[in-house]
Amino acid sequence: MGSVQGRVQNARSGDYLESARVSVDGTSLQTFTEADGSFELVNVPVGTARVTVFYTGLPTRTTAVNVTAGAATAIEVSLGAAGTPATGS
Repeated sequence: MGSVQGRVQNARSGDYLESARVSVDGTSLQTFTEADGSFELVNVPVGTARVTVFYTGLPTRTTAVNVTAGAATAIEVSLGAAGTPATGS
């Protein structure tokens, strides 16, 4: 198992989003972002995970990330700007 952590930002305003729902598709794993937009999902299955971020009033964003055993995968997600992909590392 690994983890996915990062931050969620409103691309239009530049503000980090509190209470955005972050989930891993195909699992029951989900969490909500903190006041600074940060989140962490633990016990994410190893391999390619599809992480979906939802925030009321903005388009939902799904991105694929590579999860490594015992490691944290960091992503930054921007919501609200068409054509701006989420990034993973």
